[in-house]
Amino acid sequence: MDNFTALSVVAILAFVLAAAGIALAIPWLRAFGAIADENDRTMHEGRIPKGGGAPLLIAAIIAIAVVGLPLDPVLMTCLASLAALSLINDRRSVPFPIRLLAHLTAASAIAVSLPGDVTALQGTVPQWMDRAVIIIALAWMMNLYNFMDGINGIAGAETVAISIGYLAIVGASPSGASHAPVAAAVIGATVGFLIWNLRPVARVFLGDAGSVPLGLLMGVLMLDLAGRGYWAAALILPATFVADASLTLLQRMAAGEKFWHAHKSHHYQRAAQRLGAHLPVVGMMTCANSILIVLALWSITAPWPALAGAIATVALLFWALGRAGRFLSSDSGP
Repeated sequence: MDNFTALSVVAILAFVLAAAGIALAIPWLRAFGAIADENDRTMHEGRIPKGGGAPLLIAAIIAIAVVGLPLDPVLMTCLASLAALSLINDRRSVPFPIRLLAHLTAASAIAVSLPGDVTALQGTVPQWMDRAVIIIALAWMMNLYNFMDGINGIAGAETVAISIGYLAIVGASPSGASHAPVAAAVIGATVGFLIWNLRPVARVFLGDAGSVPLGLLMGVLMLDLAGRGYWAAALILPATFVADASLTLLQRMAAGEKFWHAHKSHHYQRAAQRLGAHLPVVGMMTCANSILIVLALWSITAPWPALAGAIATVALLFWALGRAGRFLSSDSGP
């Protein structure tokens, strides 16, 4: 079968496997003790099983293997290791230094495995410095994805958007091997997960077992784009998540807060609190991400104008999230 057909089959198979696998995993996760309890730092009510990212990833990998498409052994090992450690953390907290070491180790393994001519910063700095930037960027993607996975559907919708953008760009300008099989599989598997998560009351959460490996994977996809020379697209596609997580972190540090503690002060979280619902916020993020996909494609030929458009799009998103909150708060009083 041709490449498009193979990727389509992978996505459909991953969707079916993930939707069914997560349905079976929900009671197991509850019995395993991977539960998100309601507290003053969470955005949900009740006790919801978490760790749904593990069967999502398993479904994606099985789908790729069944269709016979290539798997990157280093990437698969890193994803599996992170998912296993993170699933343990979903059940009972693993000390942060251990988790950070795992994140840095996975990022380092990816960086070391890259061909010598692949760089993130387009050869503008020495290779050792480029590799250091890659390690830091991948580690930050893992953590910011975890930070941004705070309302129903948001991390899943972001994963689908970034992966679609990646496939569109490597399809429009193919040049050698890519991570297209895993991107297609993750799209299908994530949609299968969203059946159970993108609801007013979620049946299951990704948990760290999903958000951390998916953060790494999205970082690897963007690294692949940058290595092909599409550095602007690599900055544009994850811009909504990167901007919210990074700006919120800087704001909390400037305020002298314990920024490493759990909180619910991200722009998307404040909007969801004031709206009293998660799904409208995911809808706004998805609209912004759809524009970013178009801009990422434009960046192939016009990187700087497309990047300017992306900055404007994210600024408009933040304005919309803020206006939604202010509108409702003006009705309910100070």
